[in-house]
Amino acid sequence: MNHLEACLQDPSNTGNKLFVVEAVFSMDGDIINLPVVSELCKKYGAMLMVDEAHSIGVLGATGHGIEEHFGLPADSVDIKMGTLSKTIPSVGGYIAGSRKLCAFLMNHQARGFIYSGALPPPSAAAALAAFEVINNCTITHVILPPN
Repeated sequence: MNHLEACLQDPSNTGNKLFVVEAVFSMDGDIINLPVVSELCKKYGAMLMVDEAHSIGVLGATGHGIEEHFGLPADSVDIKMGTLSKTIPSVGGYIAGSRKLCAFLMNHQARGFIYSGALPPPSAAAALAAFEVINNCTITHVILPPN
C-alpha cells in the first residue's frame, strides 16, 4: 500500500490515473485490501478498476464480490470487470461502470464489441441462471488459505 500511495502521489504521474487490481489473486487466494486501495484512489483522484473474476459468487455474504465482502458502498470501485467462465458457467466477460464509461468503451475502444456476434442464447441463459442462484443464496462460509 505504501508503494501504491507513492506512485499515486508522484508529481511526475500527471494526467488521468487508473489503478487496476485483482479482487482475489487466483494463484494463492490473497484478497486485496479494497478499503485502503479505494481510499487511496479517491484521495489522489485515480479511478479504480477491479477484476472480480475470482470473487463473484465467492466473496461476500451473498456472493456479490469484494465490495460486499468488506461492506463497502457500491461506488467504491469505478470499473468492475469479470468473467463468465469461472463461478458463472458460461463464456465471455463483462465490464461494468458508469453509463458514460460504457458508451465510450462501446463506441471508441471495444471494436470487438462492434464486430463480433452476440453471446449465444444458451450461454446467456446459463449466465443469467447462475446470477439468479447467487442472488438467492447466502454463503455461510468460505475456506481461504492461511496468510
